[in-house]
Amino acid sequence: MAWLTGWQRRKKLSVNNTGGSDLTDFPVCWKITADAEIGARCLLDGADLRITAADGVTLLPQELKVPGFTVLFGLASGIIFFKAPLLSNGVLTDFYVYYGNILAPAKKDLDTWDADFVGVWHLGESGAGVAGEFKDSTINANHGQGAAGANCPTQVPGLIGFANWFNVGWNQWINIPDSPTMDIGLNDLTVSCLVYQTSVGFLRKIFGKEDKFGVGGFYLFGFSDSDYMIANLSDGAGHTAYTAGTKTTGWGNTWYHLAYRADRAALDQGIVSYGGVPDSSFGSNPAGMLTVANAIDGAIGRRSGNGNTQYFDGYLQELRISKKARTEFWQRFENANLTGAGNNITPGPEESGVVPPPQIHSLFIRRIYRGELT
Repeated sequence: MAWLTGWQRRKKLSVNNTGGSDLTDFPVCWKITADAEIGARCLLDGADLRITAADGVTLLPQELKVPGFTVLFGLASGIIFFKAPLLSNGVLTDFYVYYGNILAPAKKDLDTWDADFVGVWHLGESGAGVAGEFKDSTINANHGQGAAGANCPTQVPGLIGFANWFNVGWNQWINIPDSPTMDIGLNDLTVSCLVYQTSVGFLRKIFGKEDKFGVGGFYLFGFSDSDYMIANLSDGAGHTAYTAGTKTTGWGNTWYHLAYRADRAALDQGIVSYGGVPDSSFGSNPAGMLTVANAIDGAIGRRSGNGNTQYFDGYLQELRISKKARTEFWQRFENANLTGAGNNITPGPEESGVVPPPQIHSLFIRRIYRGELT
């Protein structure tokens, strides 16, 4: 088996795609939890972690979630995302994670998220009302800004790394500046998020891009007045498509993977799902030819970027928006990968590579880097 030059150690990662169909270019999430072997050799910021294909040398696009990677008492913990070219259904697909190279530069690839993603907000940052502080991981750079003062959400432990707490009592939300990339137009749409409601109330929105005066098309995603999940599309000219689920109880104090997708060619009103399970009960009008575009900022944690309220109450992380109707199989595995035990990934034992003689001195450099030698 070939070996990635310059790295000392690696582990096999076996991903179990339980979605029901093969998936291509899927952004796999792997949560590293108190790993002593990685912690003993990696850089303190995880900059030397690399993911390869099964051949052991083909580097894959990856993103290490920031903030969040730590090495404490020799134990490494953090979140890394990598683009899997193919995840075959019902069988294990193997990859490798390499670590132990003190000369490796930090690696963040914007193409970890395919070109159909409008925005991906991990929502793990600690906000202070500063422009661009809530990062969009896609090439579109649709970075968000927390509202000023007490209206800025608060960083809290989440399901995978840090999340943000949106307290309805403080009207907390994040503004996403308007951008052409945020307008769906006539494209398909998928919105998904990890959601934890701390209280259930009237009209709570997770994301919205809408003009409160009704100018231009809009799209919304969240909870209705009866506390079922709902999504809306509109062209701003009196034509609106919406869809809703059946679940109205049990939302509080539990993490859920929630999603909505609209397949415009199918001329349906869209499908909502929770836990990867489709749950659309009723809707109105097809979403087929509605042009969804406006000049208004987007909003995370409320309905609109220019004044409409309907604030969310609870924790949010991993908000993802695509100009594509991600399939039911995609949603099923996204749910399993983000919420399932071990992320549906089985790490193998540590493997050792051939270390060239010049790297013998790296042991001393590493100890100086860690402050063990002065």
